[in-house]
Amino acid sequence: MNRFIYLLSGVVLSFQPVIADSAEPADPGIKLVFEKLPHLNKAQPKKKKTLVISKTAIPPLIDGKINDLCWKNAMTADGFTVQGKKLAEAQTNAWLTYDDKNLYIAFCCQEPYLDKIKAGEIYRDGEVWEDDCVEIMIAPNPGRRQYYHFIINSRGIIYDGNNTRKADGHIDKNISWSPQVTAKTSATGSSWSLEMAVPLKEISLDDNLGLAGINLYRERKTRRENSCWSPLAGVFHQPACFGHLAFKRDLYTITDFSFSQSERRVEIKLKNENNQTGELTASVKITAPSGAETTSCSKFDISAGEEKTIDLPVKMSEETGTHSMTITLSEPRSGKIYHIIKNPITVSKPEFSVKVVEENKILFDHEKLFKTNIAMINPPVPLAEMAISTAIQDSNEKVIRKKEIVKMKSSSFVVSFNPSKLMPGHYYFQISISNRQGKILFQTKGPFWIIERY
Repeated sequence: MNRFIYLLSGVVLSFQPVIADSAEPADPGIKLVFEKLPHLNKAQPKKKKTLVISKTAIPPLIDGKINDLCWKNAMTADGFTVQGKKLAEAQTNAWLTYDDKNLYIAFCCQEPYLDKIKAGEIYRDGEVWEDDCVEIMIAPNPGRRQYYHFIINSRGIIYDGNNTRKADGHIDKNISWSPQVTAKTSATGSSWSLEMAVPLKEISLDDNLGLAGINLYRERKTRRENSCWSPLAGVFHQPACFGHLAFKRDLYTITDFSFSQSERRVEIKLKNENNQTGELTASVKITAPSGAETTSCSKFDISAGEEKTIDLPVKMSEETGTHSMTITLSEPRSGKIYHIIKNPITVSKPEFSVKVVEENKILFDHEKLFKTNIAMINPPVPLAEMAISTAIQDSNEKVIRKKEIVKMKSSSFVVSFNPSKLMPGHYYFQISISNRQGKILFQTKGPFWIIERY
């Protein structure tokens, strides 16, 4: 289905048809002018938050009291915000560490109204979110199609779910999933705290301690304040807004990962924790839905203590469906594998959409320019096979002026005309984009007004 969005982007093709009666031939004096609009450049994505967590030799005692030695050395997640903007009134700190078996998480929730916190749910997988609680969402791979969800209230009652994000954005929630997790809480002074142990195998991290996605949340009922560690606006279930969870290793730690499907590039940020220069190979294998495979690889050196960004061009087919990407970081001399990152990629048929901005809907009767900006995204046929027609209609929607341009030369353009010969009143401006056979690919109509100058 075609989408109609009020926005504008790209390079603009500008033309000015002179409005004439529909019976008149097309004005031969149409001018085609290309102009760059710098304010239409795409916004750069915000850098994601990253937690680099260290391995602990002595696991914490899960009793709800954050006094174990491992927490003193653990990375802190702080700066919880409300709707991705202001800092929460009651702040939350979280700490994470891990060992060979478990991921350990601790929360300290500041609460000046501790005697008023809500803690009504007493059954596992009940409506824990109705109480004062914290939430954790963990995606085992950067693709974030699958992620695990935990909610724990101030009693230590747990809700857990295994969620899968579909290509259409819908989220399937499997609440029958019951992992063997342990959680305990306690309260002292003006805060309540939580300790939790999550087996790595329950969240698909037992053989893939590379780079995961994570967000940490808190629902505070005493003041109805919802906050989170990795900023977002709206509901909590937004895997695209997860931060990075990096597991610090003895030798090499992946601290960031990104994949540009349009540019066919993988970017990995890697830190050498060793005291000597390492020689590594990064390979990317992509398996298409049909089973066809493409492989790319790159060798590089990384100095002791250096944090390096590896830029890898990748090869993949245009076959629609879900492709499987596997990135392997290894040492070529010994063959030792340090990291494996698995990331699903969905390739779908590009959707045709048109972005439209009308610059002036109300004009005085002496003004000589009406402009509408148009940008097409993923045109379904070549531009040379597309035509655009414009029409002005009176208040009864009768066509009184029209103009047509065949063989479009740009996917972005400005349609403008001189309305000074029109009488004051209410009008409509219609734009239609069609293919060579005359089939309408997109059509929109909006009102404008011409008023008398006093």
